[in-house]
Amino acid sequence: MKKFKFKLETVLKVRTRLEDLRKRELRQAELRLEEALRQLKRRQAEIAETTAMYQENLQKQRLDLNLATYYHNYLNKLNQLLVEDYARIDRCNEDLAKARQNLIEATKEKKIVEKLKEKAYEEYKSAELKQETEFLDELGTTRFIHQETTD
Repeated sequence: MKKFKFKLETVLKVRTRLEDLRKRELRQAELRLEEALRQLKRRQAEIAETTAMYQENLQKQRLDLNLATYYHNYLNKLNQLLVEDYARIDRCNEDLAKARQNLIEATKEKKIVEKLKEKAYEEYKSAELKQETEFLDELGTTRFIHQETTD
């Protein structure tokens, strides 16, 4: 009985590696999104802290035009960076969606080859069973003929 050998085993290995690569890409995209969300939270906290400090300074002392201009410019810059953070999150979400789609496609391609392997294995088992049955039938026939001739 010869061992089962799948003709497309190399293709299956390549598809498996590709699926693993797509999983790593998806994980990296998830990590980039998480980092972008952390950056957004830090930026929002910095804006809240700066606004609170400005309000506190206004209550402690009279209005200083230079200080007010400084806070205003700084808050404008932070808000500009906040908009960039939102844009970065949008890009990360798009990248994440693409990575998911790529993983889905890679998984489908791998499953197709796996189904072919299963089908080939079933055919192999069926052929082996048929061959074994024929051998046993022949053995039984030979034994029957041998018994008939010796009787």
